[in-house]
Amino acid sequence: VLDLVTIHSDGDDMAILERGETVDTMRRLQREGKVRAVGFSAKTAAGIGAAASQCDVLMVTMNPAEQAMASALSACAEQGPGILLKKPLGSGHLAQQAGQLAASLALAMTCCDNGAALVGTLSPDHLLENVKIAKGLTG
Repeated sequence: VLDLVTIHSDGDDMAILERGETVDTMRRLQREGKVRAVGFSAKTAAGIGAAASQCDVLMVTMNPAEQAMASALSACAEQGPGILLKKPLGSGHLAQQAGQLAASLALAMTCCDNGAALVGTLSPDHLLENVKIAKGLTG
């Protein structure tokens, strides 16, 4: 059994969701007990909205400057899918931009009530820096 199968979009979210065959196939595998949850990696605000009613989990790359994406994500929270925020810290590139870093952290923490933030690292030193920041956030 696979815990989660995520459908990755090539950027044309609506075409993938409207054709339906991919989501339908994943839902059939879920009914058969082979997949526990069906996810969708949305690239657009419209895709977030449409996938929220069709999937159990949404994976979204979040940039705090993209207001449409943030609004769509907030709106879909009421529908209940889990949220996986991808690259909420800009793949390590927000460290020099304190305002964007703070906004991304706030967004990641808000969405983690029903999901998680997927935070990567660029190097061993960057990993140690992330751990130090995380320890500071958790006390």
